[in-house]
Amino acid sequence: MDKLHEEQKRAPALVAFDYSGCYMTRIIHDAGEPLPDNHRAEVILHEGQRYFGEYSSLEQLHDFAEVVGFTWELHHTEQMDRARVGQTSNWVSCKSYTIEYYLLSHDFDTDAVCHKTKWGAFPGFWDLCELPAGIVPFIGLSNGSLVTCYALNKEGKISLYRPNPNAKEVYKPLTMAEHHSYIRQHGDMGPYTKFISKHPATWPASQPDTEERIIHYLNTHTLDPIFEDCGGFVDLNPEWPTPCIARRYGGCVHFLGNFYDVSGMFNVVTNDPRLFVRLLEAIRRNQKTAAYTAAKAEIKAKKEVR
Repeated sequence: MDKLHEEQKRAPALVAFDYSGCYMTRIIHDAGEPLPDNHRAEVILHEGQRYFGEYSSLEQLHDFAEVVGFTWELHHTEQMDRARVGQTSNWVSCKSYTIEYYLLSHDFDTDAVCHKTKWGAFPGFWDLCELPAGIVPFIGLSNGSLVTCYALNKEGKISLYRPNPNAKEVYKPLTMAEHHSYIRQHGDMGPYTKFISKHPATWPASQPDTEERIIHYLNTHTLDPIFEDCGGFVDLNPEWPTPCIARRYGGCVHFLGNFYDVSGMFNVVTNDPRLFVRLLEAIRRNQKTAAYTAAKAEIKAKKEVR
């Protein structure tokens, strides 16, 4: 017994697992078997008892993790034999399954505060100018709908900024069909959808965009002037969220914008000189139109009223 105690003392101590913080779980179960009722997705990101990300596979999570810049490490596993149905006392028989618990490399602020008023600061931004420098776009949930959100990876913490549902200039939900399609492909929080590049590496995307589609929109729709507060639609020296992404896209420029009269956001990272010139010229032409000037005036009037 003394020898056993000595071995236990010499064994490396397991890092305590904080169930009240941010962590990840994954269900391992037989193919074709349903998930247990108390774990509604194969991979879940937790903030205490709250879910803030759900995925059907680690591959889906990887796409989001690469964009915002975090990793995970297995901490411990639990073997389960049966699952309780809801909150009832009934039990259902199922084959045993395993729950894996993972530590995350970063802490998360899942509803970061950025909207400041005379009554205080609140989560849910109303205008892109409220967001800090260095953000990257992603698709995430706000008020039950999938919309364009933003993430900031800084000093070991990832802050997630979601638009206020009442701010119609920035809260532009996917259609119901797009919503369900995105969930099937990427889970409920993942990479932004539009990307073009001749760079050998590929930015995570739900569907590759086309150069002609973006040029067509720039020629027929009005750019949203709120993006003037985020670099004027083009960043010649982007600050990437992680060193890995910075190495991958070194020398590239970043186009980011959306349209005032229709949702057609573009997120283009490229090192192709021809594409750069073509997009920049189309954007500057769009900004010189009467419709763009009118959109700026309308946005300014709304801010003054608010």
